[in-house]
Amino acid sequence: MKNQIIDKKLNNISDRDSNLVNRIASYELLENDVLFKFIYDPRLVFLVDNDVFNQAENRAERSSSWEGSERKDVLISGEGDNHLNGDPSQNFLIGGEGNDRLSGGDGHDFLLGENGNDVLGDYMEASIGILGQDAGDDFMDGEMATIV
Repeated sequence: MKNQIIDKKLNNISDRDSNLVNRIASYELLENDVLFKFIYDPRLVFLVDNDVFNQAENRAERSSSWEGSERKDVLISGEGDNHLNGDPSQNFLIGGEGNDRLSGGDGHDFLLGENGNDVLGDYMEASIGILGQDAGDDFMDGEMATIV
């Protein structure tokens, strides 16, 4: 079931931006993992359960840190509650079954929620939130929001 969800979401992304999908590296995290990758290429990340993808600079409140790239980053979350801490570029969070959260950076950030109470918390001016399919999603701050 999980692989079918991931395959469906990957197909949806490739329809929108096949060039991005063709250039990205893929990683799959297991339960309660934190991604530590210091590469400077776009990447697609599959999360399973309660993972943190933190690509911002060091944050004291977190036990993990990520020095993100200047390019697009894509997170496809699985069944758990997953969190993408965005960098200064465009960030995409394709939400899965859990309560997913995107904390965006300076660029345009997109959250496509499926199930669960998903949150786009973006505190910069160039922010676009695409939330949907289930009630309970939230868009916080930013200047532009599209709710579908």
